[in-house]
Amino acid sequence: MPFIRTHIERFRLDDENISFEQFTVAEKEGGIVGFGRIKPYKSCFELGCLGVLELYRNRGVGGAIVKKLIEDFPSDEIWITTDIPKYFERFGFNHTEDAPQEIKDKIRGVCQRKQHPDAVIMLLRKRV
Repeated sequence: MPFIRTHIERFRLDDENISFEQFTVAEKEGGIVGFGRIKPYKSCFELGCLGVLELYRNRGVGGAIVKKLIEDFPSDEIWITTDIPKYFERFGFNHTEDAPQEIKDKIRGVCQRKQHPDAVIMLLRKRV
């Protein structure tokens, strides 16, 4: 967990209410090279905290983590707040303003505090 905490801070990701059980990690040669999170709220869940070490970017690590999180997601609606929407569009996420209040509050709170003023809300509806 120290690795994840350190890199959440370094990458300026959402550090609210983190718990190790929320994370999926990618490992290479015995070390963590990337991670992502399913963050629970009272009314929904959010895919978040996607982080990949610079050396492993553009090698499919982030995509593999996103796909695994989508597969494991506990709800058919997958919310995300991001300032790299083009990246998530490839997985089927779409921009939306119609989101649960907790997600809207995150845009105004965490995203601003972590210096992501261009963050947007996106939604993917899982096909059942």
